[in-house]
Amino acid sequence: MNSKDKESAWEEEYLRKLEESISGKSGSSIYKMTPEEELRKKRQLERLRMQPPPRTAPLPPFQQPEKEPPRIPIEWALGESAPTPPAAEGKSVSLPIEHAINEDETEPGWSKTPSPAKEPQPPRAIPRQETPPPSKSSVLLYEMGTVLHLEDGSLGIYKGPISGKEYHLVYHLRPDGKVEAEGIYLSAYRCEALGKVPHSVVQEMQRTMRWYRDSIISHLTSEEQKRLVPFLSPGRPKTEVIEPLKKKETLERGRRLKIGFGDRVWDAVYWGSDELGQIVAHNTHKNWTLMHLNLGRFGDSLEYGDLCSPEEIREINQMLSEHITFSD
Repeated sequence: MNSKDKESAWEEEYLRKLEESISGKSGSSIYKMTPEEELRKKRQLERLRMQPPPRTAPLPPFQQPEKEPPRIPIEWALGESAPTPPAAEGKSVSLPIEHAINEDETEPGWSKTPSPAKEPQPPRAIPRQETPPPSKSSVLLYEMGTVLHLEDGSLGIYKGPISGKEYHLVYHLRPDGKVEAEGIYLSAYRCEALGKVPHSVVQEMQRTMRWYRDSIISHLTSEEQKRLVPFLSPGRPKTEVIEPLKKKETLERGRRLKIGFGDRVWDAVYWGSDELGQIVAHNTHKNWTLMHLNLGRFGDSLEYGDLCSPEEIREINQMLSEHITFSD
């Protein structure tokens, strides 16, 4: 007898004893059951057959039924379909602690209502920094290397503006072949651009501080412009205009000077001299500054005025000490 037959026999024996405990042994009971009680008894027995009572104690090993190998559908064995894992019964889905504490911090997968999509932020306009307009002193009046014919008849090679000042650096071509670097207030001059020498000529002029007529006239177009360039003579005295002795003796600090440029007049105050030449002070935008200026170049265009009073000289000297600016 196998384990299944044993279990069936046990169930039949249990039901027989239960029936005898209810109605007694067959033929020994004096009580006759009504049809309703018979029906109720039958239903009770059916329920007991379908739901056997739980065992209170485990059976010993020799009474335990033999375990049969698990049965699988033929489709699983042939590989036509894959088994689905059984759902875990009695297991609750675990949630992060953030979801249990604050519903607003739940992830989109756990949220009951989907969170609204974030609207794209409009591009923020970055204010453009306005660059200040260049000062007049930093603007090129001519191209570097331009040959200038100044109002007094002299020639110069334009180099460029002097940083932070209103003057422009010009290499003055002396009649004896020397080159003198000067800061000139070109706005007060009448200049004529004759031509332009290459950068290599300007560099050689800076290195040797001398100039040669052929290197200048080879870059001028007309014969009239070439005639304005003087011939060099090493033994020739300087053609610089010499001021009369009586006027030079009157040059002292505080002497007012007026230089005429056509219809315009440029005012200055003589301030002294050093190894580089004469120094004048002039008022630019209500600030007094100093500069080197060769007064002998202006000839009859230069007029000598009266001396400044001691109070005016002290005022100029005080402003120069506060805003000292010196141009070569």
